[in-house]
Amino acid sequence: MKRNSPLQALCSAVSIPQQEGAPDWVHLLPAGKVTTVDGRGPYLVKSLQAIVQASLPAGGKLPIDECHSIDRAQPLGMSAPARGWIVELQAREDGLWGRVEWTAAGRLLMEDKAYVGLSPAILHTAQGEVRQVLRASLTNAPNLQGLVSLHSEEVQMDWRTKLIELLGLDGEADDAAIEAALKAKMAMVQSEHSQNLLGHPTVLALQAQLGDVTGQLQALQDDGKRNAATAFVDAAIAA
Repeated sequence: MKRNSPLQALCSAVSIPQQEGAPDWVHLLPAGKVTTVDGRGPYLVKSLQAIVQASLPAGGKLPIDECHSIDRAQPLGMSAPARGWIVELQAREDGLWGRVEWTAAGRLLMEDKAYVGLSPAILHTAQGEVRQVLRASLTNAPNLQGLVSLHSEEVQMDWRTKLIELLGLDGEADDAAIEAALKAKMAMVQSEHSQNLLGHPTVLALQAQLGDVTGQLQALQDDGKRNAATAFVDAAIAA
């Protein structure tokens, strides 16, 4: 479903590893091309290290909820508690893995095998390249293929985020910084356009005409000065 947030996909689930208790590590994304059961995508996991850096800044953590409640229930004012927190990401040969610190409630769900998969909410480009993992969700609707664990649904790229990227601004840039950068970019384009016009035939012709008119005006002014000087001398002689 469409939302006003970054080219986001609630990716349908990766299977949770079959083991007793709650797994310490969960598989969030496979490497390379990512296909889905329902036909959405495909997505491309191109640079795992870049995804790690974009998804989990130092000291940060990503929530694991149930059935994408953060994206679906929370906007409606409903509860969306975390059942675990992803506190570390690793780029491995088979994709992106996350180390989880489960809450007490989340650990009980895992021990009870209440869910079979994890579904990451991802940020991706219009071409499907995955840029960031935003969070993950426990689900019983597996859709992602190639995961040892989970993936679900689709959202669209935030134009504000895209503008910041295109303008080369810091990710924390506010509206004033974005506006200033846009104005500077527009001024640069106008300046380049003006420079390009300098050699245009029409502009060159107008410049030539302006030169002729300026020369004629100067000649008239010179003639006027000479006539005035002659009249002054004649008047002085007559006196």
